[in-house]
Amino acid sequence: MKNSLFLFFLLSLCFSEVGFAQIKFPESELLKGYEYKEVHARVAFPSEEGDNRIWLKGSAEFPMGNIRDTSNVIINQFSLEPPFYTSVITVQTDIVEVEFCGTSKKCIAYGKLYPGTYNAISRENFSILLYGCMEPFQISYKDDGTPFTEIFEGEKNSSFKLRSLFKNVALEQPINYEDSIKVKQEYQFNGIKDSTLLKGTPKLIITTGDQVYVDAGYGEKMKKDVIHPLSAWETKRRPLPFNNSETHYIQYLNKLYNASYSFDDIEAAHSKLPTLSTIDDHELRDGWGSQKDEYENGTMNPLLEDHYKLGKQAFLEHQLLLSNKSSEKVRDLLEENKSMEYSFEVNGKKGYVFDLRSSRDINTNQVLGEKQWKDFEDWLNKLERDQEIILITSIPLTLRPLKFIEDVAKLFKPELRDDVRDGWSSKNNIAERDRLIALLVKHRIERDIKPIFVSGDVHKSALIEIWVDTNVKRNSKHDIAETMILGYEVVASGISH
Repeated sequence: MKNSLFLFFLLSLCFSEVGFAQIKFPESELLKGYEYKEVHARVAFPSEEGDNRIWLKGSAEFPMGNIRDTSNVIINQFSLEPPFYTSVITVQTDIVEVEFCGTSKKCIAYGKLYPGTYNAISRENFSILLYGCMEPFQISYKDDGTPFTEIFEGEKNSSFKLRSLFKNVALEQPINYEDSIKVKQEYQFNGIKDSTLLKGTPKLIITTGDQVYVDAGYGEKMKKDVIHPLSAWETKRRPLPFNNSETHYIQYLNKLYNASYSFDDIEAAHSKLPTLSTIDDHELRDGWGSQKDEYENGTMNPLLEDHYKLGKQAFLEHQLLLSNKSSEKVRDLLEENKSMEYSFEVNGKKGYVFDLRSSRDINTNQVLGEKQWKDFEDWLNKLERDQEIILITSIPLTLRPLKFIEDVAKLFKPELRDDVRDGWSSKNNIAERDRLIALLVKHRIERDIKPIFVSGDVHKSALIEIWVDTNVKRNSKHDIAETMILGYEVVASGISH
């Protein structure tokens, strides 16, 4: 009996390994600005004391390394721990070079980082760059029907061009292009010619969620017995993991972040500018909190719990670790599924990043959770009057599809039901949406605090002016004379699509 059990274990392990091995991200597509790397480095947000910081990700093969100054002198050495081999390190210089080393003493140079950029930019004149919904991979098919993975190209290689444009703006590089005026290939505004796109120097990147897709290629369903080459989750309305092994999921998450962080133009921007990030569903599982199977009576579904925790841990280690929080505070958020909201300040502009996933439970019509509500209200009450604030919410607050489109999606595209349920204006979430708007209207009227929302998710971009009629309930009709501008919303997502 023991021999048969042992044989069954070996067979199960074998099939499990084979299934996992078929999940392969592209190795190299240089014309699309991509080459798979297993080590990474980015500029992190300065510490609370204002010190320069950098973020590092090594691997099992390269778990240590050196940080050098511009004179090639080693100023710091680091060692990285599994499972994700990530860390944030304080550095005392404005420009550093990073190299990763293996146990065999072999080292590979990663390149330069510029952590001093943030503190060098003046208070009066700066810009914040936004992007989200990375999703750069797609599934194609060979002549015999075998699926394989490649980089999404778009029309006339638009995906690569957009990433290249983002880099040009981040690094303040001159750009030759046409606008609708078509004046000598130069941009012209109010009669003034210029080849740069921003007047304010870029100081910070804010990402709006879905920076990686644990269900990459989720729109492609495979034939029976064909392993999906990108996704770790089943391609159905309420997906379950293809493989229940935590070890394999960690390996998958490492590969996913490695591949997603291997686009040269995006990494060039991150080598100069720090990042503040928010989470959305594809870092965890499509439609997390809106599928109705995540919780029962407040208890997380045991079939999903381990993968959810690992997805959240990967987000903490690869994204939130770069924020203004200390490493200790970031890693503490994994305990008891704590929500990941936080506040920030950039050159005197104050902001707040919401977490729309950790507490979301459609069964109880909950999005933020009472702790997050209290934290936000306390933060809002402490603000000085007469200022603009930046509010990061991964789901657009005001942009929503027409009800007809929602009904069609529910009827003919069951896998899109969670997208409809995710929206702030869905019947399950509208009470919290109205609570948020009412709170902000109160502070707008009483203290002249004007919100600028930054959101993503919908693979579209939009600039929205938000008007409110503070007397609409009393008058029972809209009176244009009584309206006021509450604030604005910038929707920034779909950098690959």
